[in-house]
Amino acid sequence: MFRPRNLKSLLAGGLGRTIDHARVLIRLEQQVIGCLDAKLASHCRVANVKNGILVLQVDTPAWAGRLRQQAPKLVAQLRETGEFASIEQIRVTVRPVEHRSVPSRPMARLSAESAQGIEAAAETIGDEALSAALRRLAKHRNSSDRDS
Repeated sequence: MFRPRNLKSLLAGGLGRTIDHARVLIRLEQQVIGCLDAKLASHCRVANVKNGILVLQVDTPAWAGRLRQQAPKLVAQLRETGEFASIEQIRVTVRPVEHRSVPSRPMARLSAESAQGIEAAAETIGDEALSAALRRLAKHRNSSDRDS
């Protein structure tokens, strides 16, 4: 049977440690972003920090290369802050950005005059495959033009 636990006991256990670690990562990301140039910073995010190793993610191998070049300087800058003096190494991983699907545009429509011209061209062409493709294209006329 499920027994509800009070919030204080939850926060004292694993959940509290997880929240504290998330807060550290947020502060660390702010520090990292402040140490990098704006272009690189926009492609970089803090993934984790554990046992003196800071794991940073970038979205392409090119940005990973640039970040690896700056890693020694970044470690030194972070160690100067005091809060992150335990960071000894930076590991860079590539994690591509998830692209959001772009809503598809409605298909462009042909005027009745254009469709008729394409159909006329399809009739005169000897290549059957090209003629069939032109006929399919001619079907993309405006629906308002079809009735006239």
